[in-house]
Amino acid sequence: MKVKEFIKGEYDIDVYDDMTEELGICAVCPIELTDEGKQFFGDVLEMSIELYEDEAVAVVHVEDEQELRRAKKFFYSAAGYCGEKDYDKWFKE
Repeated sequence: MKVKEFIKGEYDIDVYDDMTEELGICAVCPIELTDEGKQFFGDVLEMSIELYEDEAVAVVHVEDEQELRRAKKFFYSAAGYCGEKDYDKWFKE
């Protein structure tokens, strides 16, 4: 599935990447984005993610360091690890 489908689900699950496992953050879904958030994170929303519900993890498939940085920015920002102005610009509560 794509990240854009994943964030619509009812999950409280740890998310990792398949390159370095640096991502490592909990995603509490559903995550709702503003129009600006959809545009800003459009590349991440199209990334593939695989659920391993029996292990309570999800793994984002990244191709390179740039995709890893973008995935980290998205999931960390969604968890509130960004400035308040950016959060309000990208996410709906």
